[in-house]
Amino acid sequence: MPLTDLGRYLTGVVTIEASGPTVERFINLCMTRGIGLWEIRWRRGRIQAHMAVRDFFRLRPLARQTRTRVRVRRRWGLPFLWGRARRRKVLLAGVLAFLLTAYAASQFVWFVEVRGTKELQPAQVREAAAALGLRPGTYRAGVDVDALERSLRAQLGETSAVLIRFVGTRAIIQVVERTLPPPDRGQHDPADLVALRPGRVKTLAVYMGLPEVGEGDLVEAGQVLVRGLLAPGVGRGALELRPDEAVPVRARGLVKAETWRDVYVEVPLLQQVRRPNGRRVTRYELKWGRRDIIMPGRSVDTGSYQVDRRVWPLLTGRILGGPVEWVETTFTGMDVEPARLSPERATQAAEAAVVEAVRQGLAPRAEIQGVSRQVVWQTAQGMGIRFLVTIQEDIAVPRPAEARPQPAPTATP
Repeated sequence: MPLTDLGRYLTGVVTIEASGPTVERFINLCMTRGIGLWEIRWRRGRIQAHMAVRDFFRLRPLARQTRTRVRVRRRWGLPFLWGRARRRKVLLAGVLAFLLTAYAASQFVWFVEVRGTKELQPAQVREAAAALGLRPGTYRAGVDVDALERSLRAQLGETSAVLIRFVGTRAIIQVVERTLPPPDRGQHDPADLVALRPGRVKTLAVYMGLPEVGEGDLVEAGQVLVRGLLAPGVGRGALELRPDEAVPVRARGLVKAETWRDVYVEVPLLQQVRRPNGRRVTRYELKWGRRDIIMPGRSVDTGSYQVDRRVWPLLTGRILGGPVEWVETTFTGMDVEPARLSPERATQAAEAAVVEAVRQGLAPRAEIQGVSRQVVWQTAQGMGIRFLVTIQEDIAVPRPAEARPQPAPTATP
């Protein structure tokens, strides 16, 4: 809640209705005398406005001077709420007792939750925690969290890490089981490096295997770039020279190539734009579990609004049937107006969106080298644009080596 609205609520606010032959002069006199009025609205020749309670009694001489009739339509704020509560002492005492009981109950642990278990059973963790003193009904401030974590870690085994934290009336035990990752399979099996997608090779660095392409070559998707073989000879064609002495290996290398992404988009030139129109309504509500208690205030008229919501937690946990939160919702009125984009601006916006979409799908070290575009069609309502994004990236991916024919045995005389 903004500090201005909170201050007004604490001091009290009244909604007045002023009518008379010179009501405009009455409003002007209020402004000159320092009497604050806000949310002034005309309704059928009358004026409605909000004002502070402390300024209300200063209106009498101004109303007499301008022959204006002033009526109070609504009273709201803490002073009026307190006045009604004083007349209901039993209800006030019940509310205070309820709040004190809720606060006292929130200092205890009522639920123990276990997270992160894989091999261990949650019931096993809860039993171990209960034996060490953490169970429903435990006073939260009396729990030594560090000592409890060490004891639980010792009971559950050296391969487990334990973290305990409190959220409202819940104690959450986070268990991290230290398991060894499964052994990688196939990391040393013979394999070739093939092209992930078509492109033009720009940089070729072979660490293991025989190169099948060179810098400047055009390659297709799936084409072998580095053969997973070691054989006498250097360069391409070594496999054909001495296939009988080739040794299968897992090819390793870096093959950077220039690749392309062809993207077609259609951009409307007539769009709907939302602009604020000055209307603004703030609504406050008390959220208690699944129940919403809306505070009295201005109603929200029909129309288009931008909704901003802020939440302040008051009480957490389930002891009251759910968390208690104070919610402020601001409705800002918006007018939807048609707007026409120029072809240049529409093209720039589409290009930025295409580049961002392509970048999201690239590997970390891939780079966008350039973007070319071609307008396919254009009318008064929109246009179709084809973008060609040039990228430099590593296109080499491993593929299990294919079975190769063995040389036929020679007959001995």
